[in-house]
Amino acid sequence: RRHTRFRNVTGVQTCALPIFLGLTVVSTTGNTLGTLADVLTTGANDVYVLRREGKPDALIPAIPDVIRSVDLATRTMTIEPLPGLID
Repeated sequence: RRHTRFRNVTGVQTCALPIFLGLTVVSTTGNTLGTLADVLTTGANDVYVLRREGKPDALIPAIPDVIRSVDLATRTMTIEPLPGLID
């Protein structure tokens, strides 16, 4: 079972990665960006594959500067995209 860490306002939490699959990904400005389709495990940090309608998939680094919150109750992940990350 793989795990990743993400930081939110309550501190650092650990979650099982499979529970993230299918989350709706939105920006901090409220725009729906797509769906979390896969998780790639790398040496430094995990990378989330963002499936976008009519556009190529985008790779989202699973780092605190990008992943702002995860709400499992609403199945939503909020991100702050780095410049050029999803353009």
